[in-house]
Amino acid sequence: MLEPGLVMLRFAGGFAALGALCLLPGWRTAAKIAFLLAAAIFAVLLVLVRIELYQDDMLNRQALEENRKKGIQ
Repeated sequence: MLEPGLVMLRFAGGFAALGALCLLPGWRTAAKIAFLLAAAIFAVLLVLVRIELYQDDMLNRQALEENRKKGIQ
């Protein structure tokens, strides 16, 4: 399940590198767009990771509750 996140991280890194390359010849507008795309992709990735952590926490709590009902420690 790491593959989609790695792909998103590669895209974010690619856009960040593209933004850095656009700064060399002085293309500030293109660099800003590339940096904004990189930041947006990274922000979406962070939100998705947070959602996944929440889901894992809820599943763990559910499993603990079921184990308590069955008498398993």
